[in-house]
Amino acid sequence: MTDWRSLRGSNFLTWEDLQDGPALCLITEVRGETMLNDEEKPSKEVLVVFEGKARNRQTGEVKTLAKTEWTANVVNCTLMEHLFGTPHYEQWIGHRVLLEKQACEVPGKYLGQPCVRVAGGPEIDHDIPVEIVLKMKGGKKRKPIQRVLRATRSRGSGQEAPIPPVAPEPSIPVDSNGEVRDEDLPGYGPENLDEWEAARKSERGAA
Repeated sequence: MTDWRSLRGSNFLTWEDLQDGPALCLITEVRGETMLNDEEKPSKEVLVVFEGKARNRQTGEVKTLAKTEWTANVVNCTLMEHLFGTPHYEQWIGHRVLLEKQACEVPGKYLGQPCVRVAGGPEIDHDIPVEIVLKMKGGKKRKPIQRVLRATRSRGSGQEAPIPPVAPEPSIPVDSNGEVRDEDLPGYGPENLDEWEAARKSERGAA
């Protein structure tokens, strides 16, 4: 006999489904859905229904994803808004998006934990930088999260490039006390730490 709890979320895509590599997904439906959150309270979620293929970055093998649904949070919905050029989710249907496992960049209890992130897609012809500003309870804004949506179409060929391998997750520096400073967290400045260091040196030089 099987406990009913084992059925919850069984068809929803999670980062574990992307452990071996990213997935290219065709969106077939987007709708609002009321579900239970981590605290077992009803919560309105954005449910994305799709058909997807995942690439194993070790073997290069491409397989059809068994999961066909995904709950997209505010960060991912904002990324899709920039990827597809519209906030109107009805217009996302029929378009393709690259999803991959990444470390969560939002400060809080999930910071650094694996999650599903919109990484780009084959329908843009150049990389798109995106700045995301999230609000905390009370309306206070967090520092902006900086991300880049990657174009996966081969430049100049008109052909779709193979699903790219997952980029390595950046390391987060710590200070002399072994603690992470806010300004060093992903989402608190350029994701490229070399660019961040160059900006800091430039600021010191200007002063």
